[in-house]
Amino acid sequence: MKRATPRLSDAALAALRAHPWPGNVRELKNAIERALVLCDGDEVVLEDLPPEVQRGGDGPAGDGYHDRVDRYRAQVLKEALDATGGHRTRAAESLGLQRTYFARLIKKYGVGGASSE
Repeated sequence: MKRATPRLSDAALAALRAHPWPGNVRELKNAIERALVLCDGDEVVLEDLPPEVQRGGDGPAGDGYHDRVDRYRAQVLKEALDATGGHRTRAAESLGLQRTYFARLIKKYGVGGASSE
């Protein structure tokens, strides 16, 4: 970004550590880039981080676009599992998804169900 690297405030660092990072490294990279663009001066503060990161691991679910889409996706996955009696392969097929991708999604969204193949 062609500027001196700002330091992280204690609150920003704590929020980064507390966030579960469901998007892994890509999500972390995007959060840091956003913070660098928004920060004034030589310190990234909590308010510079995305709202979902500001909440940390314990904050309430938000009502923004991405939060609502994530809740909808989780509900679709749960309904597919319920309709197939928890059979993951059939649930994935009913949604037109590959079984391995479906497995990653149910892990990402914390959707339960029987683990039968």
